[in-house]
Amino acid sequence: MPGFCFRWTGQGDGIIAYTSETKIAFAVSALSVLLTAGFLIGAIISLYKVNEASARLGMIGGFTVGFAISVGLLTNARRAEVFAATAAYAAVLVVFVSGNLGNAGLGGSGTTNPPV
Repeated sequence: MPGFCFRWTGQGDGIIAYTSETKIAFAVSALSVLLTAGFLIGAIISLYKVNEASARLGMIGGFTVGFAISVGLLTNARRAEVFAATAAYAAVLVVFVSGNLGNAGLGGSGTTNPPV
């Protein structure tokens, strides 16, 4: 464990570490932010690399479930807030996939309309 977060004391056979509640809250908040950003960036990069529609659909489902679990466990959000955040996250992923943004770098025009 990082020494700057904990104050170590030795008592008897074991070592006990003490830390303040604010440091624990900060560490959990930082972990939550990093995990949430990782879910969004990781999902977009993964969806960009995969071209098969059924695989993309499964990936959206998996990332959405993982996001909901992380928000539910790492925050004090109520059920309705977790649902709203998860719905917004899933909507971002679906718009990314359906907007053909994932294939824009592969020579596509980035639109789904055929050329006239």
